[in-house]
Amino acid sequence: MTGLARFTAALGGMLWTLMHYARRRPRRCIATTPRVEYRPSMGDHVRIRQNAVTEAAGIAGLDGPVFGESVPSSSGVAVIGPAPDDFAINVYVKERDESYWLAPEHVEFLDFGAGQEFWIKGMPTKSVRRPDGGWDQVPVE
Repeated sequence: MTGLARFTAALGGMLWTLMHYARRRPRRCIATTPRVEYRPSMGDHVRIRQNAVTEAAGIAGLDGPVFGESVPSSSGVAVIGPAPDDFAINVYVKERDESYWLAPEHVEFLDFGAGQEFWIKGMPTKSVRRPDGGWDQVPVE
């Protein structure tokens, strides 16, 4: 095995370890003064909280999966209400076939959305969400 091949194998192992750890550790709000105990992430099932911001937008009480995360100052996404930590999550509401960008304090975590599937066309495996929030790789049928 050449030096480059050993380096590439070691780098791949380190990246896998980092990704594996990141998926299993609790995600906390980065803010100095945490506004939320748990910051929902991709695939989590959440409900939009009832407050002045969400009621004014007519979305209070709706629920759905988190479809993405963003830093509004660099991405330019339109966030409903303030995002004091410069972080927003995208909640997809199936009943309306729309998604909304909100600060984490405007949503409440319901569950990890067990059973969700994520597959990239052409890949031999797909990711299936477990009840504990992790993902299993299963062969595509």
